[in-house]
Amino acid sequence: MPPCEIVVVDDASTDDSRSVAKRHGVTLIARPEKAACWITALGEHVGSLVCDYVVMLGADDVLYEGCIENLCRVATAGPGVMFSDWQRMTYAGQPTEHVKSHIADGTCAIGDEAWRLISERPHHASGIGSMIRKDVLEWLYACGFARMGPWCDSTGYTAAAIVHGASWTTYVGAGFTHSGMPRQSYHLAAQADPAQKAKAKSEAHEFLHRAGLGHMADEIVRYWI
Repeated sequence: MPPCEIVVVDDASTDDSRSVAKRHGVTLIARPEKAACWITALGEHVGSLVCDYVVMLGADDVLYEGCIENLCRVATAGPGVMFSDWQRMTYAGQPTEHVKSHIADGTCAIGDEAWRLISERPHHASGIGSMIRKDVLEWLYACGFARMGPWCDSTGYTAAAIVHGASWTTYVGAGFTHSGMPRQSYHLAAQADPAQKAKAKSEAHEFLHRAGLGHMADEIVRYWI
């Protein structure tokens, strides 16, 4: 099934992103100044989206053909989030490592079992190239997940999987820019800044408590951050 709406978040870009978006007739969220994170900017408008499911993608990532159809295929059980495999790319768009899931295609899980599956493989569950129910995404925003900066999608989607359930497809849904970047990525910059990393940990703990996962907060934060 094709997407019913494409939303472009332009938070003070210096290129022609806005004119390109307008030419393609997509919904444009334009901000006069830079947001702490584009996911933060989207949160101001998520309630007005007309869809049932949302797939989020960063500006330096790509969505592969067939991704939406495969995510919809594993959405039939009604989980809160659907994860796909993803591909690391260089900044020039060349594929490198396929980050392959160890979880069988079509697997569904919730609660402790969902967390066990996610935590068995280092850093596989990403919001990039995955699909989330709109009502669950609104729940994440209500819990303040966008405040966590570069870890918000992974920590937030992990919480969504535990509380609302998850399913998996082994289809490679997205390409994620990971190496050969002309500047240090936001995530790596945060890793190198002890103050920013400590702030992210504090915000993640607060988010997980608001999400009702305070009893698992130490374990989840240690895994992601």
